[in-house]
Amino acid sequence: MKKNWIQGTLLIFILGILPLGSWFYMNKGFKYQKGAMEELKDYGSLTTFMATDHLGRTFSSDDIQSSLTLINFYGDSQASLDRMDWVEKLHEQFDDRHGVYFLNIGISENSRIEEAFGTLDTSQVILIPKSEGPPFFLGRDIKMPINHSVPQVDSLQFQPIDVEDLDDFNYFVLVDSKGVIRNYYKADEPQRLKRLVEHIALTMPRKQKAKAKKVPKKI
Repeated sequence: MKKNWIQGTLLIFILGILPLGSWFYMNKGFKYQKGAMEELKDYGSLTTFMATDHLGRTFSSDDIQSSLTLINFYGDSQASLDRMDWVEKLHEQFDDRHGVYFLNIGISENSRIEEAFGTLDTSQVILIPKSEGPPFFLGRDIKMPINHSVPQVDSLQFQPIDVEDLDDFNYFVLVDSKGVIRNYYKADEPQRLKRLVEHIALTMPRKQKAKAKKVPKKI
């Protein structure tokens, strides 16, 4: 009798409670993922461009077509160096993925950054040194945050882009495979960087790329 009771309880758990728990867990995960995806907006598209990287190679909009791109502006500040440290960490996390670029654009001259980080996976981490003109892709239809003190991206104010605002622009910019800017992430806010990792994982191409040989970073 006791054995039948134990078997019956186990059967109820296997056929009833366990599937219900699995459904609840999967449904919770689906809602979380849906909420994360809803944060991705349309803040304008990149223009067609062609530039020269720190190695003298031509890099253009064709190179990032159908790829996910994380854009970072760097200057001569400590914050720029801190962001490049994050670029290195993000690259290490997504290094085995195909179609993900880390595009770093110089607003001020900084040979220290180019020497220290220019030897990372050069097929995936791109450095574009400062040029005479404005950054190569900045169309007037792009909207960017100007209120650097507001932590939540949904509360930021936006305006047509002004290159002068990029000198202390402490954000990462996520661009999807169609060249549309989807979100901005304050580089000194851990929660926003955590969300950035989630958004990259959710939107990146799924095909794996061959592991590239990396040159040790200069110190």
